Amino acid sequence: MLAAGFICLGFGLGYWVLHDEDIVIVRQKMKQTQIENNDLQIKLVGAQRALEVELATNNNLAKELASVQDENLKIKQDLVFYKNMLGKKTR
Repeated sequence: MLAAGFICLGFGLGYWVLHDEDIVIVRQKMKQTQIENNDLQIKLVGAQRALEVELATNNNLAKELASVQDENLKIKQDLVFYKNMLGKKTR
């Protein structure tokens, strides 16, 4: 009976040692995954900020382009007006 107890104790300790090594491996993998996750989160935040800057720049450029196009249209209208005035004077 005592021998059976020692055998069970041996199997239990053996299982615990093998299982403990698995836990260490799993913990190491989990720690590495957490580090990779943090690195990816940092990259994501950087990419999001760059995208926000790019979108803001595009919006500003679009507004500036619209303003320049409006100004160009007004100048063309003025040019047509003055050409018409000069055309009438030369007749």
